[in-house]
Amino acid sequence: MIASACLLLPWLQGGGVFVGSGTVTFDNCHIYSNRCTYENHPGGGVDIRGGTVNFNNCNIYYNSNNYFAGGVVVAQASATFDNCNIYSNHAPEGGGGIAIFQGTATLLNCQIYSNTGTPGPNVFVDQSSVCTVGMSLTGV
Repeated sequence: MIASACLLLPWLQGGGVFVGSGTVTFDNCHIYSNRCTYENHPGGGVDIRGGTVNFNNCNIYYNSNNYFAGGVVVAQASATFDNCNIYSNHAPEGGGGIAIFQGTATLLNCQIYSNTGTPGPNVFVDQSSVCTVGMSLTGV
């Protein structure tokens, strides 16, 4: 799967990909160069608002959001990232790489780096649980 150069329209969510429920698996995908410009909509690359999502060997990069969570937002959902790279994403209000809000994220053998946003340029966690194994994180 490739989701690239998508732009969020005011009635949609997630600049590149939106998951609202169910179980979804992404294998060997690239989600890049997407942006969300609509106010109060997080997730420039991926917006996960429910269900269970698995990312295996994926790259999520060059996504942006004018609000929150440039790369990925996991909100009231569960996500597993296995052997993924999340880099060079941007969100001015935090979670440049990945933001977890009232959700659960498992990060296995991932590299998360060079994302921008304050607070939490790479990872922002609020009211959530995160498990990491063999992960490389440069700057939290």
